[in-house]
Order: sequence, then structure tokens, then C-alpha cells
Amino acid sequence: MSGLTRIIIEYRINTPTYIAGADQKEPELRAPSFKGILRWWHRASDARIVDKPSVENKIWGGTDKQSGQSHVFLSVVKGSSSFKKWQWDRSRLARFNQGRGRFTKNGLAYLGYPFGLRGNRDRCAITPGQRFSLGFTIVRENELAFEDQFSIVASLWCFSVLGSCGTRARRGFGSFQPESMTIEGEGAEEWQEIFNKLPVLDQINSPSALKTAVSEAVKKIESHLGRFPEDIAQPHLYSGFQIKILNPHSDWESALNEAGLRLQTFRQRKEPDYSLVKKLLNSPRHGMSSPERVTFGLPLNFRFSRVREAAFYPQRISREQEKPPERLASFLFIKVFKLGEPFYPAFFLMRGAVPGIHVPIRCEINHRSYYLKRAEKNLLEEFFESL
Repeated sequence: MSGLTRIIIEYRINTPTYIAGADQKEPELRAPSFKGILRWWHRASDARIVDKPSVENKIWGGTDKQSGQSHVFLSVVKGSSSFKKWQWDRSRLARFNQGRGRFTKNGLAYLGYPFGLRGNRDRCAITPGQRFSLGFTIVRENELAFEDQFSIVASLWCFSVLGSCGTRARRGFGSFQPESMTIEGEGAEEWQEIFNKLPVLDQINSPSALKTAVSEAVKKIESHLGRFPEDIAQPHLYSGFQIKILNPHSDWESALNEAGLRLQTFRQRKEPDYSLVKKLLNSPRHGMSSPERVTFGLPLNFRFSRVREAAFYPQRISREQEKPPERLASFLFIKVFKLGEPFYPAFFLMRGAVPGIHVPIRCEINHRSYYLKRAEKNLLEEFFESL
């Protein structure tokens, strides 16, 4: 292929992937969905955006006159219509149940709880074990400085190794990993040299290789694109970024179940949260402490008998915001890797403005809001260190 440079990466799907079109029932790989994930990883890896927010639109496109079209055209090269479909089956997943009644633990059901709800039972996911390929065509290369080219490569690397897609992507579903990469066109040699600055995508085939690759990649990305300030709200990579890999399993279900069981068991042990929320329900007032569990992400609901409920949301992060956000996604990511024959569940933790620690919290009870002070500890970091 002459002319434009095209990067083609083939991926293997490791866990059910709930990614679909408008009806949310039939699985469908759509280029705009992946483009959004790529932009997210750009914002997480390119620290230049702190002082120059226009960097993102310059590379990935924007609506203002200064931005223009993206320098990266993304297309789904292979996949979609021939995919085998997977549906949530409570009876089949019940083999992971531990305990009885309301004390039952099931890590897989815990991570995928929305898929078993009545409105989601007809939804189909892409069955694990299948493959798809994405093409990334670079246009107007002469307008890109080396740092911009490296930023594109860094975004693709993070997207390929750390990224997931679809519903519950941060909780292990939609896990994929790169299996091969080819670069075609007149600029192939130049782009290959830039990729060579980061660990080779298709040679990450063991837990030790994965840990080493992630550590080396983050250091190289920081050296070329800068380091994020500690207090920035944007979720981002940071110096010392870790990925924690758990036990090997013979199938993805067992791997994801172990990850979910670790998280479920840890969160259920935090009984003081329930005591604090009950006290707030019995005597609502401003200034009480936020439950520590809000650090795992918002919104968060606590339900008790007699139809009592407390819902926790973010307050405004800054006065410039017209209204506070309704949702703050978790900084804790779960992903399943296939390294050799076994499947490994892995956790990693991004840095940024943690709910309840850096972002103030409000509690809604009977349509009234109560403003709370910070949580006493960052439960998210405590859990990550316990792994």
C-alpha cells in the first residue's frame, strides 16, 4: 500500500463484550465507539493537555475552526456480522455461588449485575475467543510534530494493552488484547520506529512480561509527553503506575469470578458505611462524613428495609459548573488477559480526583440534598494495596 500510512491491529476478545448500536440488543463493533475510547486514553497519557488543551482536538479532531478533521481515521477492518453471540445465563453462572440467601457471594454476578436485570435479559454480547481488527489511517502527516506522532502511538498502546470496551468495561467485561500489528504505506518505517520506543504489543505473553511492559511504557510516555500534576481531576497514568495480576485460571469465567469475589468480599466487610448511612437516614443533616465506599465511583445507592434509600452523588467540582455531574466513573479497572494458555484477572488504578476525597459529595433523601464532608479514608487505595 502506498501513500497514506495505515496501522492495522488484530485483537482477541477475552470476556463477553456488550457493545451495540441503538437498540442495545445485537452486538456491533462501531468505529465511533472505539474512537471515543482512544480519545480517553489520549487524555490519560498525554500530559501536554494540562497546559495546551487544544492538543487533543489537533490530533483527534474537533468542531472549532482551529481543529479540523482528525489525523487518525479509524475503521473496523474485520469483525461484526459473523460474531457468535453470548447471553447472560443465571443458572450457568450459579456454579460460582458461595453461601446462601442474601449472604450469597458470586464474583461474576457481582461484576455483571446489570446484565441479569429484567430489561437486559435480551441483550447479546460478543462471545469470548473471537477476533476483530481495527485500521488506523494517518492523514496529513506533514502537520504532525514528533510529539504528536508519539502521542498517537502512546494512545494506541494504552488502548490496546489497558483498554476494554462496551458496558461494564471497567469491571472486566469487554476485555481484549492485541495479537498482531502491521504497518503499511510510505510512512511505515517511520511509524514503526516510534512504536519501537514502547514494548512490542504482540510479545506480552506472560504476567512478568505484562508488568514490565506497563512499567516501561509509562516511563517512556512520561519522558516524551510530560508528567501530570498531582491535583488534576482528569484520570491519568502516573509515575509508579502498577498493574496487579491475580491467580491463573483455565477459563475467563473463573478469572473474572476471582476478581469480582475479591472486590465483593472487601466491600461487604465495610459495615461502618452502613451504620453511617443509617444514622444519616434517621437524622439527615449537612456536614456528616461521606461513606468511604463512594471512593469506588458514583452514583451509589444504599437500600434498607421499610423502603428507605440514600443516594450519593458528586457536588460541583468548581463554581464554573452549571450543575454537578451525576456520575463519576471508578478509577479502578479490572481486565482479563490471556497470557499463554491461562487467563489472568488483573487490577489497575488510575490517578485523579477521587469521589469523597477530592470531589465533595451530596446525599439525596426524599428528594432533598444534604452536603457531606470528606470520607475519612480512601477505601479505593486500601483495596488496591490489599491485593
